[in-house]
Amino acid sequence: MRRARQAERPGASRTGECTHEGIASAEMPSWVHSPVSKASAPGVRRTPELVGAGAAAVRVSLVVAVADNGVIGRGGGLPWHLPDDLKHFKRVTLGKAVLMGRRTFESIGRALPGRRNLVMSRGAASGGAAPVVSLDEVEHVGSVQEARALVARGAGGTGSTGGTGGTGGTAELCVIGGAQVYTLALPLATRIYLTQVHAAVQGDVYFPAAADAWSGMPEGWREVERTEHAADIRHAYAMSFVRLER
Repeated sequence: MRRARQAERPGASRTGECTHEGIASAEMPSWVHSPVSKASAPGVRRTPELVGAGAAAVRVSLVVAVADNGVIGRGGGLPWHLPDDLKHFKRVTLGKAVLMGRRTFESIGRALPGRRNLVMSRGAASGGAAPVVSLDEVEHVGSVQEARALVARGAGGTGSTGGTGGTGGTAELCVIGGAQVYTLALPLATRIYLTQVHAAVQGDVYFPAAADAWSGMPEGWREVERTEHAADIRHAYAMSFVRLER
C-alpha cells in the first residue's frame, strides 16, 4: 500500500484488511471500500471497557472505494492512483473518529492526522492481550460496539480533535477497513461514502458482500448524493462519489 501522501484512502492487505490516507482503498464489494499490547510501556494507557449507553446515537458510516468488478485492493495497496479520491476520503473523515483493523493500521504506519484513530483487534476483544492506547495517537477496541460507545462517551481523545464530528451535529464513526471490520460494521451502518471506480481491475481484495450486489442499488439503501468525476491526465479512471443512506 502507498504510504504518507498516497495515504488518504486505505489500501487492502492480503489478509482482507483495508487502509486510507497512509492507507489504500482495500476491501469492498462490487458495490461499495492490534497492535501489540505493551501494558507497561511508557506513554500508554488501557482503554476502559465501554458498553451501550449513548452508542446508538453515534452514526456508523462506511468509507469505501470499489471498482466495477468489486475489487478494492491488490498486493496490500490500492490498485489505482486517484488523487481526487484521496482528497474525498480526507474530506469525509477529517475531524471524525475512524475505525480500522490492526493490519490496516500497521499498513498505514501512523495515525491519520486530524482524526480520532480507533484500532480494532482480536486481542482487545478476547481479553487476552490488554488493549492499550498511545495517548496522542490511537485507541484500541475489541468490537465495533465498543468503538461506538467510546465515541458516544467522548472518552479519551487523540490529537487536537475529539473525533466525533458528523453531519447535522450527529457523532459519526467512519469505518475504513479491512474486510472483516466492514463485515462486522455493515449491519450497524446507516451511511456509506462510496467511491465507484469505473473500471474492471485486477485485485485480490473485495468488499465482503455478494459479488452481484453492485448490479443495482443495495437492498434497503437509497442514494442521496452523487458527484461524477471524469477520467483525465491525473486520473486513469472515471469515478462517482456517492452517498448512500438507510
